[in-house]
Amino acid sequence: MCTNGLGMIESAIEHVVYRRLCTTSAKILHIHDLDRSSTVSRCCISRLDHLVFDCFLNVAHALLSIKPHDEEGIKLIPGVGLGLLVILSIMLFTAFVTLAFGVSSALAAPFTNRTVTCASTPSAEEVAAAEAHFASHKVSAKLGPNAKFAATIPVYWHVLQSGSSLSQGNIPENQITDSIDVLNAGYEGTGLTFTLAGTDRTTNANWFQRAAPSTSFQTAMKQSLRKGGANALNVYTVGFTNVASSYQGLLGYATFPSSYSRAPTDDGVVIRYSSVPGGTAEPYNLGQTLTHEVGHWVGLYHTFQGGCAEPGDYVDDTPPQYDGPGGPTSGCPEGKDTCPGGGLDPIHNFMDYSDDFCLTEFTAGQTVRLQQQISTYRGITV
Repeated sequence: MCTNGLGMIESAIEHVVYRRLCTTSAKILHIHDLDRSSTVSRCCISRLDHLVFDCFLNVAHALLSIKPHDEEGIKLIPGVGLGLLVILSIMLFTAFVTLAFGVSSALAAPFTNRTVTCASTPSAEEVAAAEAHFASHKVSAKLGPNAKFAATIPVYWHVLQSGSSLSQGNIPENQITDSIDVLNAGYEGTGLTFTLAGTDRTTNANWFQRAAPSTSFQTAMKQSLRKGGANALNVYTVGFTNVASSYQGLLGYATFPSSYSRAPTDDGVVIRYSSVPGGTAEPYNLGQTLTHEVGHWVGLYHTFQGGCAEPGDYVDDTPPQYDGPGGPTSGCPEGKDTCPGGGLDPIHNFMDYSDDFCLTEFTAGQTVRLQQQISTYRGITV
């Protein structure tokens, strides 16, 4: 009798909590029209580092509002104490997360346990040298949000693949055009427009799997495929599936404008193929990896470049941001402040590491800088 009663309680609570957890998780993640298992998995696995506690709080909130007859019409056994309900719900939630980890670890691991997001990280010495050169060669034209700066940048898209399937890198054309749309939306107001000038597809397992910064594979790939001059954006989509451990989970990297004259064939942007709109690299699958890496290609540093000390990222209107553990943003934590006194961290800035849905803006100062950078080094002028 007792065993049967507890079974009924567990079943009822599991149903109620599971349903409410799915709903609240979807609200937290700004995700709609997803089935229950995928929503909870996204909440408790894809963003475990900063959302699992939110998930648990929502479970507790749901329990506190349970009535003898739930909205679903499930009747709970009278007289069961709230403490027992909480204990049982925690057991169920823990079991669910454990099971979810076992089922989904292969998909989630590259992005929850990644060692690097972007490999466009010049050293302090490299930045100092580049900025000294820029200061002495910078264009003198009046540029900025109110200037009528207008330039069209041709984009050559190189699809690298190890086979013919999507999982082998063979992304469809619509994901490429969607990427260009996202890119133009992000750079609206900067005076830049990106136009797809051409797409090619190359089946080369080594290039797809092993291309990474400073490798012979990426050198050969770029030397073979790159098109256009300094003003042409070359985008390479690869897998990063067989790279050094230091690049575990890498999303992308790019060259800076000032390096073009030294190594023109190396110029361009390399991104993970699954980070394009509709890809599988959640929560980095809305296309903002490309927006971020193109930011480097037009001369912007990470918002956390240089940490809390001046001159930081060499842009006056981006608040200082710590560059050590906990500095680069994960998720979309409103109110984050790693350099007290300098303003809240710019978590919505495209040059931070926030989840794709959180990235929405460049500052006016970044606009001025990118216009000056590409005018100086890429020959792109008003």
